[in-house]
Amino acid sequence: GAPSLPVTGAPAAGAPSLPGLPSLPALPSLPSLSSLPGLPGLPGGGAFHKARDLPSVPGVPKVPKVPIPAVPKVEKKVPVGKNVDKKVGKKIGHGDRGVPSVPGVPKVPKVPIPAVPGVKPPTVKHEARQDTSTLPSGIQRPPQLPIVYNDTVASINATFETYIQLFNETVQRIIDTVVTDNATFNNTILPYLRAQNLAHTATDPLSVYEFSDKPAEVNDAVNSAQAVMDNASDDIFTNEAFFALVDHIYQATGNATDGSLAVEEQIVLEKVWRYFAGAGLNIPAGAQRDQFQAANRRLSEIYDEFSANVFNGSSTVLYFTADELEGVDPQTISQLNNGTGENAGKLEVPVTDLAYDILQDAVNETTRYAESVEVRRLYPENVALIQEAIQLRVQVAQLAGYESWDDYAIHANMAKTKQAVTDFLADVTAHVQVKADAELQEIKDVKSKNGTIVSPIGDEDIAYKWDYDYYATIRDAEKYGARQGSPYQYWFPANVTVPATLEFYGEIYGTRYDRIQGQDADALSPTGNGTDLVWHPDVWLYAVYDSQAYIDAHPEVTDHFRGYLYLDLFKRPVTKAGGGSFMEPLSPGFVKEDGCLQYPTAGAFLFEDKSDDETKIPSFIEDSTTLFHELGHCHHQLLSRTTYYSTHGPVGTPIDFIEFPSQFMEMNYGRIYEVYERISAHWSSFSAEAAAAWRKETGADESAELPPVTYPKDLFDRNDQANRGYVGSDTIEQIFYATYDQTLHGYTSLEAANTSDVTAIFNTLTRNITQVPDPIDIGKGPDWSFGETKFQHIVWPHYTGAYYGYQWALVYAEDVFYTAFVDDPFSSEAGFRYRTEILQPGGARDPNDSLEAFLGRAPNNEGFYKYLGVPA
Repeated sequence: GAPSLPVTGAPAAGAPSLPGLPSLPALPSLPSLSSLPGLPGLPGGGAFHKARDLPSVPGVPKVPKVPIPAVPKVEKKVPVGKNVDKKVGKKIGHGDRGVPSVPGVPKVPKVPIPAVPGVKPPTVKHEARQDTSTLPSGIQRPPQLPIVYNDTVASINATFETYIQLFNETVQRIIDTVVTDNATFNNTILPYLRAQNLAHTATDPLSVYEFSDKPAEVNDAVNSAQAVMDNASDDIFTNEAFFALVDHIYQATGNATDGSLAVEEQIVLEKVWRYFAGAGLNIPAGAQRDQFQAANRRLSEIYDEFSANVFNGSSTVLYFTADELEGVDPQTISQLNNGTGENAGKLEVPVTDLAYDILQDAVNETTRYAESVEVRRLYPENVALIQEAIQLRVQVAQLAGYESWDDYAIHANMAKTKQAVTDFLADVTAHVQVKADAELQEIKDVKSKNGTIVSPIGDEDIAYKWDYDYYATIRDAEKYGARQGSPYQYWFPANVTVPATLEFYGEIYGTRYDRIQGQDADALSPTGNGTDLVWHPDVWLYAVYDSQAYIDAHPEVTDHFRGYLYLDLFKRPVTKAGGGSFMEPLSPGFVKEDGCLQYPTAGAFLFEDKSDDETKIPSFIEDSTTLFHELGHCHHQLLSRTTYYSTHGPVGTPIDFIEFPSQFMEMNYGRIYEVYERISAHWSSFSAEAAAAWRKETGADESAELPPVTYPKDLFDRNDQANRGYVGSDTIEQIFYATYDQTLHGYTSLEAANTSDVTAIFNTLTRNITQVPDPIDIGKGPDWSFGETKFQHIVWPHYTGAYYGYQWALVYAEDVFYTAFVDDPFSSEAGFRYRTEILQPGGARDPNDSLEAFLGRAPNNEGFYKYLGVPA
């Protein structure tokens, strides 16, 4: 067999001190990894926004491999002058940031599993090459080998089988050698966690084969093997003997304050205990446990069914005459099919495909009204699924000992209590409503002075829901001017914008990035073939280190490698043809049994269009803030240093913190002109040939003046003002979704859940919270639409009862920015502290404690109100 994971990196003691990062005792009771079948070379993928550290067991819904739902934005405005050629809304969070992952396709988290009978040991895939100090180009050779993506069906099966056996032998050894009275963290929990560390390192990277250029059967093998792992995991988390040991330790020391357990140990102990609780083992065997497990299995099925309904799409069409589509792009209209029969003389309009075009551009108000109603009446079969789900969640929560699902979902989050969430939403609403009302009044004013209204619906003096985007477009053009000149993205070629973005991240975080390509990749690859280090030739690979500035500021840190960063930026036919963006924590960081560090790997996935010929026109980054967002997640993954996988980086943190690092970068650095100055270079400035190509591409005269080299300040200001033009309305919209989620999951009796009308509640709350007039105002009942049927978070296991987490994370991100960064956004002093106090601990301590350590006080909402421009 192969030896255990190679000893790489410096001792963990080289990292700045963190709670819960103790030296780990030797475990003579654990089987040596060298006694196991040879461990394959660590291939590659878990998912983020995919990967939440929840086991797949009876009582814990298995999350299907489907896109993570978008943050609901039915009619998102696109700022004037920015990305207006692309008929999609701006991505938000890993809400709208996820089609098809949410940005990709979310994966079930890889979790520990028992052995499968008859598995065969894999053979050694490759041996590490002898390290030298540098690679051929002169850059530093990383101390840890990167992931190798040369898997076959056989090697994938072997990898999963190996770690099935590892878990099986580990758990069996614990049961055989530990009795309840002698069960301790070190002889029961720690062996399990170490097996978990190794298993995730080997299996997490494999999910990216769905985006690879490998044969389809390779990804099929990953999916099949993962399904085996998911099903096999039931045995571990329904193992009564193992749970008895874990429960004994948890009840005795789970809340120890005498120092017998470090903070991180307390956290991981509770996580392991909750794996079993999620399977119902803390409920006495019998009818109640059976009910708990059956309800959770049905909730998993409901999520599958709901998601399938949405992602299978809708074939609903409307029919309009060409006159009724006045204002819509003529090229778009020319591509529509002609109606037949009773619809002869009309054009067939797919409701979902043209919603943006019609609601923003159609002059005819009746046309907009019809589209606005119909786009909210899709997937009616999902109404019953939501109704059933909220009833089941009341049962699950109360069987688990909680009053409501909200209480159950929130107790382990930053918020801790349902009341804290209620107070938070109320406070934000109170501060933001005036701004949202003023924005709505502006839309109403534009409508009232617009002159003749074509085919009006309702009161001509009222701006209704179906008017909002249309008059917002007019308002933006009047206020900020129509977009002119070169398309926005032409200032952001990928080969300029990406390295420049990493450069300013490096200033803030104290990091540097060495691109691994060509001969360097060949020299670093254990196979001698650099193409094996990426899953597709388009993927960029970086080795990440501490910068010299960070090294000088932190002489106590002796180990300066941080891990690997993959950037998969471009769409590809079939395997990556969707949209959105997402981040994958491809491999975790943790402290190995020898006391050294296993370095993490992160991957950012965007869906940009790739140029057919880079020599003629480059590939562009259409929305740099999406890149900022995903790199925020990636740096959380890379800069976190914890003892265990389950507390590392984004995966280790609560759901109401997970979007903090990403929104911190996206929502703040996307509003700073100096950032755009630094990351832009209009492609016409590259050479005389590029200038000629630009003139040809845009139809400009040969004597036409070239655009400015860097993104112009006047365009930035106009776009920034347009972006800020609806922050009140956008915030209130998110408050609505969070309130709807809290309402449906706040029931404390089955009777209340059974008699609730999820559609009427959705529409009534929409009207009352957003204050935007809608069909209710023209006499329609509260069942005029069922917009909840596209709101996947309402059935998605990770966000039910916790949708507020998006807004919670943003509010506290703004507290950090306006406290420490607003006067000097590139401050390395503030950035290094942010890295050390907030990113580095991951989930090894409560994020509330991390924020307080950075801020010097408890976090509050005041920075967010400064961000919005409203009184605190």
